[in-house]
Amino acid sequence: PLSCAEAPVRIVSSNEETPHTYVAGQRVELWCQLSRAEAPVRWYKDGEEVEEGESLVLEREGPRCRLVLPCARLQDTGEFICDTGDAAVSYHIMVAGG
Repeated sequence: PLSCAEAPVRIVSSNEETPHTYVAGQRVELWCQLSRAEAPVRWYKDGEEVEEGESLVLEREGPRCRLVLPCARLQDTGEFICDTGDAAVSYHIMVAGG
């Protein structure tokens, strides 16, 4: 029998359906709620794993994962993916000039 720890990690909810259209300089926040608090996730942008820095912050509160762009830039336009290994959710971000 499978133990609970081996159950697939589901993405319970997210804001992927929100229209993610921003103006340069706006704060962007992508979030998803996982079925398990300690489940590892990886974030990707256009197929490449993201790196944290001043322009991109990854936050974690229990089962809720967030990717925050404190100040959106034109080059942030693209597809972001939050991947748990068992499930993934994708967000299409559009950043327009201010």
